[in-house]
Amino acid sequence: SMMNIGDTLVFTVTNLAENTEYHFSVQGRDAFGFTSSLSENLTISTSANLPPVIEAVDGTEHVFKQHMWKKLTFRITDPENGLADVTYQKATDAESFTCENGVYYLVIDAAKAAAGTYTSRITAVDDRGESAECVVNFVIEKNNSPAVSKEIEDIVMGSNTSSKKIKLSEYFTDIDGESLKYSATSSDPDLIKISLMKDDMTLAANGYGSSVIAVTAVDAIGESVTETFNILVRDASKAYDLYPNPVTDGILYVRGAETEEVKITIVSSSGALVYEDVTTTGPFQPAAENISVLLPGVYNVKVSSSSGKVLTHNIVKL
Repeated sequence: SMMNIGDTLVFTVTNLAENTEYHFSVQGRDAFGFTSSLSENLTISTSANLPPVIEAVDGTEHVFKQHMWKKLTFRITDPENGLADVTYQKATDAESFTCENGVYYLVIDAAKAAAGTYTSRITAVDDRGESAECVVNFVIEKNNSPAVSKEIEDIVMGSNTSSKKIKLSEYFTDIDGESLKYSATSSDPDLIKISLMKDDMTLAANGYGSSVIAVTAVDAIGESVTETFNILVRDASKAYDLYPNPVTDGILYVRGAETEEVKITIVSSSGALVYEDVTTTGPFQPAAENISVLLPGVYNVKVSSSSGKVLTHNIVKL
């Protein structure tokens, strides 16, 4: 290289062996071919090549619930800036390993793997073949299904325009801490209209009758539990219900808004007492009175209780 007096010459030497001593001298030559003596000897010793460094920012030991999603951060560098390759050996299909702007991320979507104990490895290699390894151990715990924490009590509504709101989170629980999704069905969807908003369920009556409501809570994994309860819509202005009317199969049902003991008397159209019984009735366990021995005709039925409630009503026996 041609130079002028006073110029500075810079040499870059690459691919030097590690742990090796090198000696450098410089000799000049002018335009006429005359050469100078060698310069003072410069001795340089290379150090040992250092392997890459893997820093597990979030640690290497983890325990996950089966519904969890976690993003772990790793910083991978090489002291000589000679990082050549980074590979990841995964243990499950729940793992994905990516690099974003020089930072490495391990995403574990635990729902995609079975419960168990797993070991994965990150390997970094530099341009001289030196390598480093980071072992990541993680446990995916078995999912616990949702459970009913408290039974939903049977409901009695007093009119065909009544409604009832229920906070479902008070009746269902999940020990894994998952958010639950709810669905509900009615055995008579025309009688009871159901609306759901998160964990709030509203039941709206649309007539008189009874229905069975089934509420299902589902966790993030898809496991579920179902709770059922009864709902009765009746006219609260009447002390008791008598059905069917007319009586076609010989059984007369007597039902009230609460469980209690009642006295039932039946009088014929001529005023004669033809039937008498003391029994227990309730909204979901009505008293079933067998009046099949009575002749077809019109009868007056009286239902009374010790609390003072009384119903007098005519029925037809076929």
